[in-house]
Amino acid sequence: MSRINIQYIWVEHYKCLENAEFNFSTKYDIHYDKDTNTLSCKNNENYIDGFFGENIDLTAIVGGNGAGKTTVLELLTDTNMMSDY
Repeated sequence: MSRINIQYIWVEHYKCLENAEFNFSTKYDIHYDKDTNTLSCKNNENYIDGFFGENIDLTAIVGGNGAGKTTVLELLTDTNMMSDY
């Protein structure tokens, strides 16, 4: 069975999110530079393979009230955002 993993999202504008990046990867450090229009991806030096067991990759969305946690989850489930792709 194949699966899709979201590794990274760059948000130009969505509700309260402006020029925001979200790295969901534990294995890679991913960053988009808007000024140079380049995406960089390098190995995460702190990554430990199999730390949580086999085939488990864990990421958390954390922040204070009003930080945008719910908005990020809405973005991930907003099918209208993907209508152009």
